[in-house]
Amino acid sequence: YVKNVGTAVLCGISDYQDNNSGDPYTSTKQINDLLVAMGAATTINSDESYDTTLNGGSAYRLALTNFNSASPWLTGATASQPFDVYSGCSVNPASASDWLINGHATTYSINSKVVPGQYESSVAKNGIVIPAGQVCTVAKEEVGSGRIFVSGTVFFSNFDVSVNSYTTNDPQSMNYTLIQNILD
Repeated sequence: YVKNVGTAVLCGISDYQDNNSGDPYTSTKQINDLLVAMGAATTINSDESYDTTLNGGSAYRLALTNFNSASPWLTGATASQPFDVYSGCSVNPASASDWLINGHATTYSINSKVVPGQYESSVAKNGIVIPAGQVCTVAKEEVGSGRIFVSGTVFFSNFDVSVNSYTTNDPQSMNYTLIQNILD
């Protein structure tokens, strides 16, 4: 489907919220296997994006403003519209130019839950997986004639994208801008 002009959106979650039975039942394993089967090089990590300095109210609720303004997928986005991330994981873009949303210089990721069989099982609980300033939250990759968007959080839930009969978008949310551009 994707290789023939289709679009897929895959969303991960933090390891804190993930399955307690370990691989192959974790979202990281399931999503990464699906990405490989689709021909993508982008992957997600079994970790939790974290920021104790610049956040949206807690270290695992992020309000990110570092976005790829050159990307057509973020047309209309502004730094005054934070991208909301709740208990998300980090993303490994296929290439340096495929990132869409990155963390702040103070954003890092931790191994918030150690489960046997998980990728980061060699990293101690609460140990750093991705250093500060290197966390990607959303990436896009061209695969064949189509594209895949990979996010470390379910960014288009009705919590993150508040739309009702009285509004056409939430000017406070970059989440809305991104999903609307993908749908358009």
